[in-house]
Amino acid sequence: SYREYAKQFKEVEGVLEVYPEIGLTALAAGKKMRTGAQIRALDKNIFTDNKAFRELFTIIEGHIADYQDPKSAVIGQKMAEAIYM
Repeated sequence: SYREYAKQFKEVEGVLEVYPEIGLTALAAGKKMRTGAQIRALDKNIFTDNKAFRELFTIIEGHIADYQDPKSAVIGQKMAEAIYM
């Protein structure tokens, strides 16, 4: 599994933590338009376990606890404005 593979990198000297991800390209469609989107599937605990990662984002709507739901998603503000607003 990709998680087992990622654990190997944690054994490398100097590596503090490893967070595997799965990425793919998709179509994001909303009320106003469609656009390409890069989807990055990450462990559901990334926002709670990794303070540095969490600080990369500003939550405009919702709450950090919402991302424990496997059907939740984080999208960029500009994309949200383009396809939904």
